[in-house]
Amino acid sequence: MNAQFRHRIGSPLRFLASRAGSFVVLAFLVAVQDTYASTLAASQFLARIGAQGVPLYYVLNAAVSIPFAPCFRA
Repeated sequence: MNAQFRHRIGSPLRFLASRAGSFVVLAFLVAVQDTYASTLAASQFLARIGAQGVPLYYVLNAAVSIPFAPCFRA
């Protein structure tokens, strides 16, 4: 049982220690940070402008995101 447990736990840990595993962890952390930052930015903007600013927020978000999108492509 102990060897089986070590094998089941060891395989994912070995993957996370590899280069591909590090990339997966980094991608996950970037996605979490992006979600958190986007939520904070939206809440700060809407707290100042109010509910009537929701369409303006989405237009501004697109106006900023679209020009920068090619910078993050391959």
